[in-house]
Amino acid sequence: LREVDTRMAQALDNFFQRSRVSIQDTILRAIAEQIMPSMLAIGQTCLDWINAYPDKLSTAFADQFRQYIVHPEMLMQQSGKHPAELQLVEDTILGRQLAEDKAASQLTEALNPEMLMLYSRLLTLGQDIRAGSDPTHPYSSRAVIHALSRALDTLDIDTRSGTFLLQCVVAPLRDTLKHTYAALSQYLSEQGVKEQAAMRHAPAPTPRRVESG
Repeated sequence: LREVDTRMAQALDNFFQRSRVSIQDTILRAIAEQIMPSMLAIGQTCLDWINAYPDKLSTAFADQFRQYIVHPEMLMQQSGKHPAELQLVEDTILGRQLAEDKAASQLTEALNPEMLMLYSRLLTLGQDIRAGSDPTHPYSSRAVIHALSRALDTLDIDTRSGTFLLQCVVAPLRDTLKHTYAALSQYLSEQGVKEQAAMRHAPAPTPRRVESG
């Protein structure tokens, strides 16, 4: 399991270096589709970070993910926060929350086969894993998205720019996780860890609809 943790974190520890060109292209396309001063400023901020500090972005990303592995209760608390009273939320914060939910749902739906295969082997090791769509699970796409969002905040990237950058990395992050989940499942198979049939053939989770705007 320590090896699985290490390999998963390593995949995130050089994510922005490996995906820089793809992310740059996505940012430029998004700017071209909506040319206005605010978008140009946000896009330029993201490009500056991608071009100058991809290593810092990746390191912060992997560090936040490692914290979820060591302290999974952090993700449970973050996902389960529901205020007792109605509270006003800034538009920028609400936009980030919606972007996180949408990205996590997209990744969960796209990666469901690879996630179930990995989780079925981890279950064999006796881990307390309930389902591939469980948002509290430290290996889930939701946990990865939360780790990325927190990493952007720790680097003091303004909320709007961070939200835009998070949206622009979904496609390369999907490819990275798809490869990583498959590689981890193969590694466990080579170690003699068998799948749990019931988990392997579980139906795909229904993605939660997220309305924007």
